[in-house]
Amino acid sequence: MLLSLPLLGSMKLIFWDDVRPYFWNDATCTIIESGRGTGGIRYRYEAEGKVRESTQVTTSKRLSIRDNERNFSAYPAGVQTACHVDPRNPDNAALRLGPLLFPAISLVLPLSFFVLGFSQWRTGRRADQPTRDIAVGETPADVQQDKNSDLVSVFVLLLFFLCGLGMLALAGRSVLTYFDAQSWPQMQCEITGSTVTTYTNKSKNTYGPNIIYHYQVGERDVYSSDYASVDKQTSDRGAVEAILARYPRGAEVPCYVNPVDPTQALLDRDSFWSWVLFGELVIGLSFAAVVIKVLVELVWDWLKGSAKGLP
Repeated sequence: MLLSLPLLGSMKLIFWDDVRPYFWNDATCTIIESGRGTGGIRYRYEAEGKVRESTQVTTSKRLSIRDNERNFSAYPAGVQTACHVDPRNPDNAALRLGPLLFPAISLVLPLSFFVLGFSQWRTGRRADQPTRDIAVGETPADVQQDKNSDLVSVFVLLLFFLCGLGMLALAGRSVLTYFDAQSWPQMQCEITGSTVTTYTNKSKNTYGPNIIYHYQVGERDVYSSDYASVDKQTSDRGAVEAILARYPRGAEVPCYVNPVDPTQALLDRDSFWSWVLFGELVIGLSFAAVVIKVLVELVWDWLKGSAKGLP
């Protein structure tokens, strides 16, 4: 329980950084430049009586190549669109606000661990105490207070359960993309970059393919870096280098493009399994199972207390 406190504090700061832009002022911006050749998107707006410029598209901390392609289509040069301006620093603005799903999970997870730890500690304290008759040692108000505390625990546990569902949703999205890609038409793509991406952590490094390619959709040149429907991270660098050997820079290879969303494409639509997908499934199912177990115990205890005629 105590170990979750510093984690909860740090996650709260991360969460607040993502939430604060939702309280920024609304403004009207004019797109000045938009496109890969111009280096991105640049727009102009007015704040506090001064004309300012910015290149920040979204408050989200991570943007993929696919996100950039969508932004180029959504914000062509010359159009006027809504944007958001930081009232404390008017030079800080964004065209779009970042999603709150992952920041919310980062806050709810340590909070849930804290409440779970507190609930287990309180249960242990009760188990160490001798059983008392309600009429002698405990008042109905005391029992009602315990019930209210259990209801708070149930609420936070439901949030924890939603975090597990979120992990399962990430896994489900990869699975759905895999099956959907089986019907995508094949096109020719040119590889413009092929390198190994290293993900550093305390225990060991993992590696993944970073393959950048482009293809034609009508008169538009679209770039992507999606290799497969699942993240192919692995601790075996040689396996990643074997993948890159099939996609050297300058090679023309088949790729598969989503006809509904041409910014989405895959080089390998047959890869289904990865350790990342396995981790999402295990974590999601584990969280869901633990929460269901604790919820059942809490509800059962609550029903037993109600059956005895407690208010």
